Amino acid sequence: NYLTNTLSVLGRTALVAAGLWAGWGLPALAYGTLAATVFTAFQTRFLVRRHLPMVNLSWSLADRETLAGIWSVGMWFSINGISVIALRTTDRFIVANMVALSSVTPYVLSGRIYEICHANLSQIANTTWPLLAELIGRGQREQAFRVWRGATTLSVLLPVVAGAAIWSANGVFMRAWVGH
Repeated sequence: NYLTNTLSVLGRTALVAAGLWAGWGLPALAYGTLAATVFTAFQTRFLVRRHLPMVNLSWSLADRETLAGIWSVGMWFSINGISVIALRTTDRFIVANMVALSSVTPYVLSGRIYEICHANLSQIANTTWPLLAELIGRGQREQAFRVWRGATTLSVLLPVVAGAAIWSANGVFMRAWVGH
């Protein structure tokens, strides 16, 4: 899984860079993402065939009504995803137009650092869900509450510490990275 994700990201990055270098502009992002998605699908199919030969994946196993239902819901998730991307990138345009174009890089880099911390710390909560479900299923509600409280405390405490560290070192990092 990690190898597939790594190869997908590297391939997408290389294709986007090559497309931008060739002058394709914004469509280079779409082509790179499409190529990475197709690669991931084929790589997953190859790995399933190699490691789980008893699993037979074929289109005949797919139910047309189920696929239609998934497509109808998936279409709305796709539209929602596009709108979220548009809303999340609007702030960069506002910073570039209202403040200064040179302020976009430090702004984006600072935000990425916080996103990396959030992504890693949210794994704490995501990995506790199965344990909590098992504890509650066994009737061990007090222990489940202790685990939940510990994970919540850790999920709140670590981002505060990481955020304070990033905030305090942000000026030094920006001068080193951007050269301001």
